[in-house]
Amino acid sequence: MIKTEKIGCFNPFNMKNFRCPVCGSNEFTELVPYGGVWCDRCNAQFSVRGTCDGVNKIVVDCFTKYVHKEKRTEDMLDYYGAVIWKDDEKITWLGWKKDKRELFIIDPSVSLKPIPAT
Repeated sequence: MIKTEKIGCFNPFNMKNFRCPVCGSNEFTELVPYGGVWCDRCNAQFSVRGTCDGVNKIVVDCFTKYVHKEKRTEDMLDYYGAVIWKDDEKITWLGWKKDKRELFIIDPSVSLKPIPAT
């Protein structure tokens, strides 16, 4: 038996300002059932989970393990994550690269280049 649970009252992939932090695309594919959500352009994998703050806030994880080789760049991170409220007009991502041991900030509405979080 597989248990499914509604974790939020909104779908972040339908938000007009939601962009892939790896390539900037706003086109995604959901593999149904239970296959996850993937970026159509670069193949980044997304996961959505709930928070203790209720249904108006979620966490979105983005993993780059399966990003297409031709889409990989020197400054691409290994992991991106964002906390998103239902009414957010801007989404900022935090990310990290295994070998750097440093947090980065990414704002896809401005640039995909990671900026060290100090």
